[in-house]
Amino acid sequence: MQDPKPKNDRSDLAKDLAFYGEISSQIVINLLAFGLIGYLIDTLAGTPFAFTIIGFLGGMYSAWANLKRIIKKRFGDQ
Repeated sequence: MQDPKPKNDRSDLAKDLAFYGEISSQIVINLLAFGLIGYLIDTLAGTPFAFTIIGFLGGMYSAWANLKRIIKKRFGDQ
């Protein structure tokens, strides 16, 4: 009877940390980028936060689409 192959916990931890880092960076980058674009349009157009809110909503949608792609890449089709 053979012992099971020892599991490399550091490799799994590194993969998990990279996965969570990729998710959090996608959320932050998308929200900041789209929100900043909306804020700049608001500043130029003189409207009170209309495009900033639209920008944040666009950032959330973009982050959601990217998160679906990242999760599918990590876990596959289940």
